[in-house]
Amino acid sequence: MFHNFDFKHMLPSFSAKEKEDMKLYYAFSKEHEKEIQEKSLKEFQEHPIFGPLIKNIPQEIREANNKESDALLRAAIFEDNWEPYIKYSMMQGVQYAHMGLDFKAWYEIVGMVRRYYIPIMKRLYDHEAERMSSVGNGMNVLLDYAMCIIGESFIHERNRKIEQQNKRSEGMIKELESFAYIVSHDLKTPLRGIASLADWLTEDYKDKLDDTGKEYLDLLKNRVLRLESLIDGVLIYSRAGRVDIETEKIDLNILVKEVIDTAAFPPHVHIQINNTLPKLQVAKYPMIQVFSNLIGNAVKHNDKTNIEINIDCVEQSDDWLFSIKDNGPGIEEQFHEKVFQIFQTLKTKDEMNSTGIGLSVVKKIIDNVGGKIWIESKPGDGCTFFFALKKQLK
Repeated sequence: MFHNFDFKHMLPSFSAKEKEDMKLYYAFSKEHEKEIQEKSLKEFQEHPIFGPLIKNIPQEIREANNKESDALLRAAIFEDNWEPYIKYSMMQGVQYAHMGLDFKAWYEIVGMVRRYYIPIMKRLYDHEAERMSSVGNGMNVLLDYAMCIIGESFIHERNRKIEQQNKRSEGMIKELESFAYIVSHDLKTPLRGIASLADWLTEDYKDKLDDTGKEYLDLLKNRVLRLESLIDGVLIYSRAGRVDIETEKIDLNILVKEVIDTAAFPPHVHIQINNTLPKLQVAKYPMIQVFSNLIGNAVKHNDKTNIEINIDCVEQSDDWLFSIKDNGPGIEEQFHEKVFQIFQTLKTKDEMNSTGIGLSVVKKIIDNVGGKIWIESKPGDGCTFFFALKKQLK
């Protein structure tokens, strides 16, 4: 039941005074048990967490559980036999963990017990300060001890469940990655064969094909190449935002310049970095993907003779706010969210030779480090992509 959980350290070492006080409190609670139950019943039944639970448990089972718990508690207090009570309380904590309860609900119930008992103690022992102090101390010692037992077993079980879930998730991720690579390889092999066949037909039958036939073969090859790019894009998307990628201190001034140099844009593309970019503890390759996709999109979808792109960065209280602004055709507001959805493009895929994956990869990377990305744009007025990265990334 407790999965090798060692409870020996939970065995109490109460002082003689604390033991006597708990005996006084137990006797007091049994004497006034009916009064407390009558006062607290409605509040207990209306409690948002425990209320539905007790309604779903038959009364005879509740009474049997209470009787068992009381017998174990009595044996612990009066016979100093704590081990059975500890195991029973631990079982409660494990049950709460499996039921997905918020443990603070138990604190609320314990607070309710104290709230109802204290006025009774004051009423009965108004002129017996020492006795009231002893009963109150016995209540506090016992309830706090019970909370420690239940709380520790609850946390232990919750952590064990989380660890199991993490292991299952890691296994599933590895299986999916392996599956993705295998499928991509198996898909790419026949696609390359189709592309080669199209080349052979074009070369071997070029004298027999009319212009329409050649056009169809070119379309066939382009569709094959686009499908291959789509497969690569899906693989990139599946790996984007992985939290287990090693991070390092990256100077974004150097990284962005490398992205621009690698892209080798034509002379009519002018890219300006207006501010000094920060150094961030990030995973290098995903950050390259962010900037290369955003800058590449600003160039690819631009309709101007001279393309102007401005990269800015502003330091804010908790994060760095980056912006990439272009002088392109702009994007209507109704499409500001759509462009981040996988496989979504604003123009036909044949027209732009686009997979519709790039911006979804960017969003996934930024989301996974706790950042945020959005667009500000109007048709005919260019487009600005903003993204904020926390100074202390996840």
